Amino acid sequence: MSALYTDDDTDYNNTKLESGVYPPTLATIPLPVMFLVIGPDGENIGLITPEERLQMPDQPRGRFQKNNTQRQGNGGQFTLDETIDTIGKVYMVVSNTNGPAFAETQLVSSDWLRMMSDQESADGRRSSEMLANLGQLQTIHTCKEAMLKKNIPPEKFTETAQWLNPYAGLSHNFFVSVSAVALGNIDFNLRTVSEYMGQNKLRFVDLGSSRGGFSEYILWRASLCHRDARGWFFGSDGNVNVGDKLNRQCRAAERLDEFHQTPGSGGILNTANIDAFVSHVKRSSSGDGIDLVVAEVDNIEPSDLGLGHEKLQYSYSMAQSIIALRLLRRGGTFVFKVHELSTKLSAELLFLVHACFERVAIFRSLASRPTSAERFIVCNHLFTDPTRVADHLYAALTKVNSRGFKLSHLVSWTKLSTEHGQFLETMYRFSNMIAPKQAQSLQAVANHIQQNKFTRTSPTRRQSEVAIACFTNWQIPVVYSRNGLFIVNNNGNNK
Repeated sequence: MSALYTDDDTDYNNTKLESGVYPPTLATIPLPVMFLVIGPDGENIGLITPEERLQMPDQPRGRFQKNNTQRQGNGGQFTLDETIDTIGKVYMVVSNTNGPAFAETQLVSSDWLRMMSDQESADGRRSSEMLANLGQLQTIHTCKEAMLKKNIPPEKFTETAQWLNPYAGLSHNFFVSVSAVALGNIDFNLRTVSEYMGQNKLRFVDLGSSRGGFSEYILWRASLCHRDARGWFFGSDGNVNVGDKLNRQCRAAERLDEFHQTPGSGGILNTANIDAFVSHVKRSSSGDGIDLVVAEVDNIEPSDLGLGHEKLQYSYSMAQSIIALRLLRRGGTFVFKVHELSTKLSAELLFLVHACFERVAIFRSLASRPTSAERFIVCNHLFTDPTRVADHLYAALTKVNSRGFKLSHLVSWTKLSTEHGQFLETMYRFSNMIAPKQAQSLQAVANHIQQNKFTRTSPTRRQSEVAIACFTNWQIPVVYSRNGLFIVNNNGNNK
Protein backbone atom coordinates (compact mmCIF):
# COMPACT_ATOMS: atom_id res chain seq x y z
CA MET A 1 0.00 0.00 0.00
CA SER A 2 1.37 3.41 -0.96
CA ALA A 3 0.72 6.28 1.43
CA LEU A 4 1.07 10.04 1.11
CA TYR A 5 3.31 11.72 3.65
CA THR A 6 4.55 15.27 4.13
CA ASP A 7 7.23 16.96 6.24
CA ASP A 8 4.60 17.47 8.96
CA ASP A 9 4.01 13.75 9.56
CA THR A 10 5.84 12.36 12.58
CA ASP A 11 5.89 8.80 11.21
CA TYR A 12 7.45 10.02 7.97
CA ASN A 13 10.19 11.98 9.71
CA ASN A 14 10.94 9.10 12.11
CA THR A 15 11.17 6.47 9.39
CA LYS A 16 14.62 4.87 9.37
CA LEU A 17 16.26 5.11 5.96
CA GLU A 18 18.59 2.58 4.44
CA SER A 19 20.95 5.23 3.12
CA GLY A 20 22.21 8.71 3.78
CA VAL A 21 19.79 10.20 1.24
CA TYR A 22 17.51 12.57 3.13
CA PRO A 23 13.75 12.91 2.59
CA PRO A 24 12.52 15.87 0.53
CA THR A 25 12.86 19.00 2.63
CA LEU A 26 12.12 22.68 2.36
CA ALA A 27 15.48 23.53 3.95
CA THR A 28 17.51 25.93 1.86
CA ILE A 29 20.83 24.97 0.38
CA PRO A 30 23.63 26.64 2.36
CA LEU A 31 25.33 28.26 -0.61
CA PRO A 32 26.07 31.95 -1.13
CA VAL A 33 23.89 34.01 -3.44
CA MET A 34 26.01 35.68 -6.10
CA PHE A 35 25.22 38.08 -8.91
CA LEU A 36 26.88 37.99 -12.32
CA VAL A 37 27.75 41.33 -13.90
CA ILE A 38 27.90 41.69 -17.69
CA GLY A 39 29.78 44.57 -19.29
CA PRO A 40 28.47 46.87 -22.05
CA ASP A 41 29.97 44.63 -24.76
CA GLY A 42 28.65 41.42 -23.22
CA GLU A 43 31.91 40.54 -21.47
CA ASN A 44 31.82 38.68 -18.17
CA ILE A 45 32.83 41.22 -15.49
CA GLY A 46 32.54 38.63 -12.72
CA LEU A 47 30.49 37.57 -9.71
CA ILE A 48 29.70 40.01 -6.91
CA THR A 49 28.14 39.60 -3.47
CA PRO A 50 24.68 40.88 -2.47
CA GLU A 51 26.41 43.61 -0.43
CA GLU A 52 28.33 44.76 -3.49
CA ARG A 53 25.14 44.59 -5.54
CA LEU A 54 23.47 47.10 -3.18
CA GLN A 55 26.04 49.70 -4.20
CA MET A 56 24.99 49.50 -7.86
CA PRO A 57 22.42 51.96 -9.28
CA ASP A 58 18.96 51.24 -10.62
CA GLN A 59 18.32 48.06 -8.70
CA PRO A 60 15.50 46.85 -6.45
CA ARG A 61 16.11 47.07 -2.72
CA GLY A 62 14.59 45.11 0.12
CA ARG A 63 12.99 41.68 0.11
CA PHE A 64 9.81 40.68 -1.64
CA GLN A 65 7.14 40.63 1.06
CA LYS A 66 3.38 40.58 0.93
CA ASN A 67 1.86 43.94 -0.01
CA ASN A 68 5.32 45.46 0.04
CA THR A 69 5.91 48.35 -2.36
CA GLN A 70 9.47 48.31 -3.70
CA ARG A 71 11.29 51.36 -5.05
CA GLN A 72 13.69 51.40 -7.95
CA GLY A 73 16.78 53.59 -7.84
CA ASN A 74 15.31 55.75 -10.61
CA GLY A 75 12.22 56.57 -8.53
CA GLY A 76 9.85 54.10 -10.15
CA GLN A 77 7.68 51.88 -7.95
CA PHE A 78 6.05 48.49 -8.27
CA THR A 79 4.14 46.18 -5.96
CA LEU A 80 4.88 42.47 -6.03
CA ASP A 81 1.54 40.68 -5.78
CA GLU A 82 1.21 38.83 -2.48
CA THR A 83 0.01 35.76 -4.38
CA ILE A 84 3.26 35.47 -6.34
CA ASP A 85 5.18 32.41 -5.20
CA THR A 86 8.94 32.79 -5.55
CA ILE A 87 9.85 29.53 -3.77
CA GLY A 88 7.97 27.05 -5.96
CA LYS A 89 7.21 24.29 -3.47
CA VAL A 90 4.37 22.81 -5.52
CA TYR A 91 4.79 19.07 -5.09
CA MET A 92 3.39 15.95 -3.46
CA VAL A 93 5.40 13.01 -2.14
CA VAL A 94 4.40 9.34 -2.29
CA SER A 95 6.46 7.10 -0.03
CA ASN A 96 6.85 3.47 -1.06
CA THR A 97 5.62 1.35 1.84
CA ASN A 98 5.70 -1.91 -0.14
CA GLY A 99 9.38 -2.57 0.52
CA PRO A 100 12.14 -3.62 -1.90
CA ALA A 101 10.89 -7.19 -2.28
CA PHE A 102 7.62 -6.06 -3.90
CA ALA A 103 9.26 -5.00 -7.18
CA GLU A 104 11.50 -8.07 -7.32
CA THR A 105 8.87 -10.72 -6.57
CA GLN A 106 5.20 -9.69 -6.53
CA LEU A 107 5.11 -6.91 -9.14
CA VAL A 108 6.83 -8.98 -11.82
CA SER A 109 4.39 -11.90 -11.45
CA SER A 110 1.77 -12.81 -14.04
CA ASP A 111 -0.91 -11.45 -11.70
CA TRP A 112 0.49 -7.96 -12.17
CA LEU A 113 2.26 -7.55 -15.48
CA ARG A 114 0.32 -6.89 -18.68
CA MET A 115 1.21 -6.12 -22.28
CA MET A 116 -2.09 -5.08 -23.82
CA SER A 117 -2.80 -3.07 -26.96
CA ASP A 118 -5.65 -0.65 -27.50
CA GLN A 119 -7.37 -3.31 -29.61
CA GLU A 120 -7.63 -5.48 -26.52
CA SER A 121 -8.48 -2.67 -24.10
CA ALA A 122 -8.62 0.89 -25.39
CA ASP A 123 -9.49 2.45 -22.03
CA GLY A 124 -5.84 2.52 -20.93
CA ARG A 125 -5.14 5.53 -23.15
CA ARG A 126 -8.24 7.43 -22.08
CA SER A 127 -8.42 9.85 -19.19
CA SER A 128 -9.77 8.22 -16.04
CA GLU A 129 -12.02 9.78 -13.42
CA MET A 130 -9.79 8.12 -10.80
CA LEU A 131 -6.83 10.21 -11.96
CA ALA A 132 -8.32 13.59 -12.90
CA ASN A 133 -11.45 15.68 -12.93
CA LEU A 134 -12.78 14.92 -16.41
CA GLY A 135 -14.80 18.14 -16.46
CA GLN A 136 -11.65 20.19 -16.00
CA LEU A 137 -9.87 18.29 -18.76
CA GLN A 138 -12.83 18.87 -21.07
CA THR A 139 -12.69 22.60 -20.34
CA ILE A 140 -9.01 22.64 -21.33
CA HIS A 141 -9.75 20.67 -24.50
CA THR A 142 -12.66 22.94 -25.45
CA CYS A 143 -10.59 26.09 -24.97
CA LYS A 144 -7.78 24.72 -27.15
CA GLU A 145 -10.22 23.55 -29.79
CA ALA A 146 -11.88 26.97 -29.97
CA MET A 147 -8.55 28.72 -30.55
CA LEU A 148 -7.50 26.17 -33.16
CA LYS A 149 -10.74 26.74 -35.07
CA LYS A 150 -9.91 30.44 -35.19
CA ASN A 151 -6.55 29.57 -36.82
CA ILE A 152 -4.58 31.54 -34.26
CA PRO A 153 -0.92 31.50 -35.37
CA PRO A 154 1.27 29.48 -32.97
CA GLU A 155 3.67 32.41 -32.59
CA LYS A 156 0.77 34.69 -31.59
CA PHE A 157 -0.36 32.18 -28.98
CA THR A 158 3.17 31.79 -27.60
CA GLU A 159 3.79 35.54 -27.52
CA THR A 160 0.52 36.22 -25.69
CA ALA A 161 1.01 33.37 -23.23
CA GLN A 162 4.47 34.71 -22.42
CA TRP A 163 3.11 38.23 -21.92
CA LEU A 164 0.54 36.96 -19.40
CA ASN A 165 2.90 34.60 -17.56
CA PRO A 166 4.26 36.26 -14.38
CA TYR A 167 7.26 33.91 -14.50
CA ALA A 168 8.24 34.62 -18.11
CA GLY A 169 11.39 36.35 -16.88
CA LEU A 170 12.77 32.97 -15.79
CA SER A 171 13.50 32.15 -19.43
CA HIS A 172 16.07 34.99 -19.48
CA ASN A 173 18.68 33.52 -17.23
CA PHE A 174 22.27 32.60 -16.47
CA PHE A 175 22.01 29.28 -18.36
CA VAL A 176 21.50 28.15 -21.95
CA SER A 177 17.86 27.15 -21.44
CA VAL A 178 15.01 27.35 -18.99
CA SER A 179 15.42 23.60 -18.35
CA ALA A 180 18.36 24.45 -16.09
CA VAL A 181 16.19 26.85 -14.11
CA ALA A 182 13.48 24.19 -13.73
CA LEU A 183 16.03 21.77 -12.30
CA GLY A 184 17.31 24.53 -10.02
CA ASN A 185 13.77 25.04 -8.70
CA ILE A 186 13.47 21.30 -8.02
CA ASP A 187 16.92 21.14 -6.45
CA PHE A 188 16.19 24.01 -4.07
CA ASN A 189 13.10 22.28 -2.71
CA LEU A 190 14.10 18.61 -2.83
CA ARG A 191 17.94 18.78 -2.91
CA THR A 192 17.83 16.50 -5.94
CA VAL A 193 21.29 17.54 -7.14
CA SER A 194 22.80 19.19 -4.08
CA GLU A 195 22.61 16.17 -1.80
CA TYR A 196 25.15 14.39 -4.02
CA MET A 197 27.66 17.21 -3.67
CA GLY A 198 29.10 15.69 -0.51
CA GLN A 199 30.72 12.79 -2.32
CA ASN A 200 33.99 12.72 -4.20
CA LYS A 201 32.58 12.60 -7.72
CA LEU A 202 29.04 12.99 -9.00
CA ARG A 203 28.15 10.79 -11.97
CA PHE A 204 25.05 11.77 -13.91
CA VAL A 205 23.24 11.06 -17.17
CA ASP A 206 21.24 13.68 -19.09
CA LEU A 207 18.68 12.24 -21.48
CA GLY A 208 17.85 14.93 -24.00
CA SER A 209 17.38 18.09 -21.95
CA SER A 210 16.85 21.16 -24.12
CA ARG A 211 20.26 22.50 -25.23
CA GLY A 212 21.86 20.53 -22.40
CA GLY A 213 20.22 22.67 -19.72
CA PHE A 214 20.13 19.92 -17.09
CA SER A 215 23.80 19.14 -17.65
CA GLU A 216 24.71 22.80 -17.36
CA TYR A 217 22.93 23.20 -14.02
CA ILE A 218 24.53 20.07 -12.54
CA LEU A 219 28.04 20.91 -13.74
CA TRP A 220 27.71 24.53 -12.65
CA ARG A 221 26.43 23.52 -9.20
CA ALA A 222 29.31 21.05 -8.85
CA SER A 223 31.83 23.76 -9.75
CA LEU A 224 30.26 26.14 -7.24
CA CYS A 225 30.61 23.48 -4.53
CA HIS A 226 34.16 22.63 -5.64
CA ARG A 227 33.10 19.07 -6.45
CA ASP A 228 34.12 16.92 -9.37
CA ALA A 229 31.43 15.68 -11.74
CA ARG A 230 31.20 13.54 -14.86
CA GLY A 231 28.20 13.42 -17.15
CA TRP A 232 26.91 11.57 -20.20
CA PHE A 233 24.49 13.32 -22.57
CA PHE A 234 22.10 11.56 -24.95
CA GLY A 235 20.74 14.13 -27.40
CA SER A 236 18.23 14.06 -30.23
CA ASP A 237 19.12 14.62 -33.88
CA GLY A 238 18.89 18.40 -33.49
CA ASN A 239 20.26 18.55 -29.95
CA VAL A 240 23.96 17.79 -30.39
CA ASN A 241 27.30 19.35 -29.41
CA VAL A 242 25.60 21.03 -26.47
CA GLY A 243 28.81 21.18 -24.46
CA ASP A 244 30.18 23.91 -26.73
CA LYS A 245 27.42 26.27 -25.62
CA LEU A 246 27.44 25.69 -21.86
CA ASN A 247 28.80 28.18 -19.37
CA ARG A 248 32.57 27.98 -19.17
CA GLN A 249 32.41 27.32 -15.42
CA CYS A 250 30.98 23.90 -16.29
CA ARG A 251 34.19 22.77 -18.02
CA ALA A 252 31.96 20.68 -20.29
CA ALA A 253 34.76 19.77 -22.68
CA GLU A 254 36.42 17.65 -20.00
CA ARG A 255 33.41 16.64 -17.90
CA LEU A 256 30.55 15.96 -20.35
CA ASP A 257 30.61 12.96 -22.69
CA GLU A 258 28.12 13.35 -25.56
CA PHE A 259 26.72 10.20 -27.14
CA HIS A 260 26.35 10.55 -30.90
CA GLN A 261 23.71 8.28 -32.37
CA THR A 262 23.30 7.65 -36.07
CA PRO A 263 21.21 10.53 -37.50
CA GLY A 264 17.68 9.45 -38.31
CA SER A 265 17.99 6.21 -36.34
CA GLY A 266 15.06 6.95 -34.05
CA GLY A 267 16.95 8.45 -31.16
CA ILE A 268 16.15 7.25 -27.68
CA LEU A 269 13.09 5.30 -28.89
CA ASN A 270 15.32 2.88 -30.80
CA THR A 271 16.20 -0.01 -28.49
CA ALA A 272 19.51 -0.46 -30.34
CA ASN A 273 20.46 3.10 -29.38
CA ILE A 274 19.40 2.42 -25.78
CA ASP A 275 21.62 -0.67 -25.65
CA ALA A 276 24.57 1.18 -27.18
CA PHE A 277 24.25 4.12 -24.81
CA VAL A 278 23.90 1.96 -21.68
CA SER A 279 26.94 -0.10 -22.71
CA HIS A 280 28.96 3.06 -23.42
CA VAL A 281 28.18 4.60 -20.03
CA LYS A 282 28.95 1.39 -18.15
CA ARG A 283 32.29 1.01 -19.91
CA SER A 284 33.38 4.60 -19.38
CA SER A 285 32.19 4.75 -15.76
CA SER A 286 33.98 1.55 -14.72
CA GLY A 287 30.60 0.01 -13.93
CA ASP A 288 30.31 1.88 -10.63
CA GLY A 289 26.77 3.02 -11.31
CA ILE A 290 25.25 6.45 -11.90
CA ASP A 291 24.10 8.73 -9.07
CA LEU A 292 21.57 10.81 -10.98
CA VAL A 293 19.61 10.46 -14.23
CA VAL A 294 17.69 13.49 -15.51
CA ALA A 295 15.48 13.38 -18.60
CA GLU A 296 13.19 15.41 -20.81
CA VAL A 297 12.31 15.53 -24.49
CA ASP A 298 12.56 19.06 -25.83
CA ASN A 299 10.55 18.39 -29.00
CA ILE A 300 7.56 16.52 -27.56
CA GLU A 301 5.55 19.66 -26.82
CA PRO A 302 5.81 22.02 -29.80
CA SER A 303 2.88 24.10 -28.57
CA ASP A 304 0.60 24.15 -25.53
CA LEU A 305 -2.20 24.64 -28.04
CA GLY A 306 -1.85 21.12 -29.45
CA LEU A 307 -4.58 18.55 -28.87
CA GLY A 308 -3.52 15.15 -27.57
CA HIS A 309 0.22 15.77 -27.92
CA GLU A 310 0.66 14.97 -24.21
CA LYS A 311 0.07 11.29 -24.93
CA LEU A 312 3.16 11.14 -27.14
CA GLN A 313 5.10 10.87 -23.91
CA TYR A 314 4.53 7.14 -23.25
CA SER A 315 7.29 5.75 -25.43
CA TYR A 316 9.75 8.44 -24.36
CA SER A 317 9.02 7.87 -20.67
CA MET A 318 9.50 4.13 -21.09
CA ALA A 319 12.81 4.59 -22.91
CA GLN A 320 14.07 7.06 -20.30
CA SER A 321 13.00 4.74 -17.47
CA ILE A 322 14.75 1.76 -19.05
CA ILE A 323 18.04 3.65 -19.22
CA ALA A 324 17.69 5.00 -15.68
CA LEU A 325 16.88 1.60 -14.17
CA ARG A 326 19.80 -0.03 -15.98
CA LEU A 327 22.36 2.59 -15.00
CA LEU A 328 21.49 3.91 -11.54
CA ARG A 329 23.31 2.64 -8.49
CA ARG A 330 21.52 1.77 -5.26
CA GLY A 331 20.51 5.05 -3.68
CA GLY A 332 20.42 6.86 -7.03
CA THR A 333 17.82 9.39 -8.20
CA PHE A 334 15.81 9.61 -11.43
CA VAL A 335 14.09 12.82 -12.61
CA PHE A 336 11.94 12.96 -15.73
CA LYS A 337 9.31 15.26 -17.19
CA VAL A 338 5.79 14.23 -18.17
CA HIS A 339 2.93 16.13 -19.77
CA GLU A 340 -0.03 14.23 -18.41
CA LEU A 341 -0.91 11.75 -15.69
CA SER A 342 -4.62 11.39 -16.34
CA THR A 343 -4.67 8.06 -18.23
CA LYS A 344 -4.43 4.56 -16.81
CA LEU A 345 -1.35 3.84 -18.92
CA SER A 346 0.51 6.85 -17.52
CA ALA A 347 -0.40 5.81 -13.96
CA GLU A 348 0.70 2.23 -14.59
CA LEU A 349 4.05 3.36 -15.98
CA LEU A 350 4.65 5.65 -13.02
CA PHE A 351 3.66 2.89 -10.60
CA LEU A 352 6.20 0.50 -12.14
CA VAL A 353 8.97 3.07 -11.72
CA HIS A 354 7.77 4.12 -8.26
CA ALA A 355 7.98 0.51 -7.05
CA CYS A 356 11.77 0.59 -7.45
CA PHE A 357 12.36 3.70 -5.35
CA GLU A 358 11.94 4.65 -1.73
CA ARG A 359 9.73 7.61 -2.58
CA VAL A 360 8.50 9.65 -5.54
CA ALA A 361 7.61 13.34 -5.71
CA ILE A 362 5.38 14.90 -8.36
CA PHE A 363 6.69 18.44 -8.84
CA ARG A 364 5.35 21.45 -10.72
CA SER A 365 8.12 23.96 -11.49
CA LEU A 366 7.53 27.69 -11.63
CA ALA A 367 9.51 27.56 -14.88
CA SER A 368 6.74 25.48 -16.47
CA ARG A 369 4.39 27.51 -18.63
CA PRO A 370 0.96 28.03 -17.00
CA THR A 371 -0.71 26.97 -20.27
CA SER A 372 1.05 23.57 -20.15
CA ALA A 373 0.32 20.46 -18.10
CA GLU A 374 3.96 19.51 -17.60
CA ARG A 375 5.27 18.26 -14.28
CA PHE A 376 8.42 16.53 -13.10
CA ILE A 377 8.66 13.10 -11.48
CA VAL A 378 11.46 12.89 -8.91
CA CYS A 379 12.24 9.28 -7.95
CA ASN A 380 14.51 9.27 -4.92
CA HIS A 381 16.73 6.42 -3.65
CA LEU A 382 16.68 3.30 -5.80
CA PHE A 383 16.37 0.52 -3.22
CA THR A 384 15.71 -2.67 -5.14
CA ASP A 385 16.96 -4.64 -8.13
CA PRO A 386 15.04 -3.04 -11.03
CA THR A 387 16.18 -5.51 -13.70
CA ARG A 388 12.85 -7.26 -14.22
CA VAL A 389 10.90 -4.00 -14.29
CA ALA A 390 13.35 -2.59 -16.85
CA ASP A 391 13.06 -5.77 -18.92
CA HIS A 392 9.26 -5.48 -18.94
CA LEU A 393 9.43 -1.88 -20.14
CA TYR A 394 12.02 -2.86 -22.75
CA ALA A 395 9.74 -5.60 -24.09
CA ALA A 396 6.85 -3.14 -24.21
CA LEU A 397 8.89 -0.54 -26.09
CA THR A 398 10.02 -3.21 -28.55
CA LYS A 399 6.39 -4.11 -29.27
CA VAL A 400 5.41 -0.45 -29.58
CA ASN A 401 8.13 0.03 -32.18
CA SER A 402 6.70 -2.85 -34.19
CA ARG A 403 4.01 -1.95 -36.68
CA GLY A 404 0.41 -1.93 -35.53
CA PHE A 405 0.90 -2.22 -31.75
CA LYS A 406 -0.50 0.64 -29.68
CA LEU A 407 0.19 0.05 -25.99
CA SER A 408 -2.75 0.40 -23.61
CA HIS A 409 -1.78 -1.35 -20.35
CA LEU A 410 1.47 -2.28 -18.58
CA VAL A 411 0.06 -3.78 -15.38
CA SER A 412 -3.28 -5.04 -14.12
CA TRP A 413 -5.42 -1.96 -13.63
CA THR A 414 -7.77 -3.94 -11.41
CA LYS A 415 -5.00 -4.79 -8.95
CA LEU A 416 -3.51 -1.31 -9.07
CA SER A 417 -6.83 0.47 -8.47
CA THR A 418 -8.02 -1.87 -5.71
CA GLU A 419 -4.75 -2.44 -3.82
CA HIS A 420 -2.99 0.92 -4.26
CA GLY A 421 -5.75 3.49 -4.19
CA GLN A 422 -3.70 6.01 -2.20
CA PHE A 423 -1.11 6.12 -4.99
CA LEU A 424 -3.83 6.99 -7.51
CA GLU A 425 -5.41 9.46 -5.10
CA THR A 426 -2.18 11.44 -4.99
CA MET A 427 -2.13 11.67 -8.78
CA TYR A 428 -5.78 12.80 -8.75
CA ARG A 429 -5.15 15.52 -6.18
CA PHE A 430 -2.10 16.83 -8.02
CA SER A 431 -3.92 16.89 -11.35
CA ASN A 432 -6.76 18.84 -9.78
CA MET A 433 -4.24 21.35 -8.48
CA ILE A 434 -2.79 21.99 -11.96
CA ALA A 435 -5.75 21.62 -14.34
CA PRO A 436 -7.85 24.60 -13.13
CA LYS A 437 -4.86 26.94 -13.43
CA GLN A 438 -4.06 25.61 -16.89
CA ALA A 439 -7.66 26.18 -17.99
CA GLN A 440 -7.63 29.72 -16.58
CA SER A 441 -4.35 30.49 -18.33
CA LEU A 442 -5.60 29.20 -21.68
CA GLN A 443 -8.82 31.21 -21.34
CA ALA A 444 -6.86 34.33 -20.44
CA VAL A 445 -4.75 33.92 -23.58
CA ALA A 446 -7.88 33.43 -25.70
CA ASN A 447 -9.52 36.56 -24.25
CA HIS A 448 -6.37 38.62 -24.70
CA ILE A 449 -6.05 37.62 -28.36
CA GLN A 450 -9.76 38.21 -29.01
CA GLN A 451 -9.50 41.73 -27.58
CA ASN A 452 -6.39 42.30 -29.72
CA LYS A 453 -4.44 43.71 -26.79
CA PHE A 454 -0.83 44.79 -27.07
CA THR A 455 1.89 42.29 -26.18
CA ARG A 456 5.68 42.32 -26.17
CA THR A 457 8.27 39.55 -26.25
CA SER A 458 10.72 40.92 -23.67
CA PRO A 459 9.82 40.64 -19.97
CA THR A 460 7.98 43.47 -18.28
CA ARG A 461 9.52 45.06 -15.20
CA ARG A 462 7.19 43.03 -13.02
CA GLN A 463 8.21 39.78 -14.74
CA SER A 464 11.86 40.72 -14.31
CA GLU A 465 11.42 41.41 -10.61
CA VAL A 466 9.63 38.09 -10.10
CA ALA A 467 12.50 36.32 -11.88
CA ILE A 468 15.08 38.12 -9.73
CA ALA A 469 13.24 37.06 -6.57
CA CYS A 470 13.10 33.43 -7.74
CA PHE A 471 16.77 33.35 -8.75
CA THR A 472 17.76 34.87 -5.41
CA ASN A 473 15.73 32.33 -3.44
CA TRP A 474 17.07 29.40 -5.48
CA GLN A 475 20.65 30.71 -5.28
CA ILE A 476 21.01 31.04 -9.03
CA PRO A 477 23.08 34.01 -10.26
CA VAL A 478 21.11 37.04 -11.39
CA VAL A 479 22.60 38.58 -14.51
CA TYR A 480 23.06 42.34 -14.43
CA SER A 481 24.72 44.83 -16.72
CA ARG A 482 27.42 47.14 -15.38
CA ASN A 483 24.85 49.88 -14.76
CA GLY A 484 22.76 47.59 -12.59
CA LEU A 485 19.99 46.67 -15.03
CA PHE A 486 18.60 43.13 -15.16
CA ILE A 487 19.66 41.43 -18.42
CA VAL A 488 16.44 40.26 -20.05
CA ASN A 489 17.94 38.71 -23.18
CA ASN A 490 21.05 36.98 -21.87
CA ASN A 491 20.06 33.31 -22.37
CA GLY A 492 23.49 31.94 -21.65
CA ASN A 493 25.53 34.41 -23.67
CA ASN A 494 27.74 35.16 -20.67
CA LYS A 495 30.63 33.04 -21.97
